[in-house]
Amino acid sequence: MSATEVVKLENFDTPLNGHRTLFFYDPRSTTTLPGLFDTILHGEAYSRRILLTTPASAASSLFRAEWDAVFQPADQKEWSLILTYALYAPKHICIVIDDGLVVPEAFFQKLPVGSTVIAVRSLDHASDTPFARYDAVCFPPVADTTGMEAATILKIVSALTRTADTETKRAWLRELRVAKAALIWTRVGESAATGATYWYDPTDGPAPANTRKFPPHLIAAHMRILAAQLTPA
Repeated sequence: MSATEVVKLENFDTPLNGHRTLFFYDPRSTTTLPGLFDTILHGEAYSRRILLTTPASAASSLFRAEWDAVFQPADQKEWSLILTYALYAPKHICIVIDDGLVVPEAFFQKLPVGSTVIAVRSLDHASDTPFARYDAVCFPPVADTTGMEAATILKIVSALTRTADTETKRAWLRELRVAKAALIWTRVGESAATGATYWYDPTDGPAPANTRKFPPHLIAAHMRILAAQLTPA
């Protein structure tokens, strides 16, 4: 693999506001979500920032962002109520989907056009991920290009781009590991139906969400959630 083949991977600089982005994370790593996540979440003056999560994620770092609404849908009726909220909210909205939440396909299909959607998912759950929903897929940096995480990323990228040149992609990972960068696939602004693959800097972005002030009304809401979970039935 020559150096000229490796450097064909270009720097990602396409705005993802108004699109649907999936952020994979490595559950075995202590690395936080990349700065790109916060760039999308706070890079536009949204009318509403909405978090969809599960009761099990009450202590998630995502709760430390500033939300206009937090939902923990448990059945179809609650999904319908959330959709109604999204449809009647002033435009544009940003919806963040926490890891572990199963979102009905109908919900995605009926969201207002131009909504920004950010989903967070563990690489361990990559095999049952509905990739067709997303316009961009952001991968975490890898410390070991021969490990399970790297193999999963290579498999996903090959499927998204419909190519099988794994050695080229493995060379990308080796170069990016040294540069402490990572891969991102997108079809936003791309002419090919299979999209394109770029590199991005995980540290590039505004202040991480976990450094932001935790709003008092959300602290109270989360304490109520935890109290309900700890109270015997």
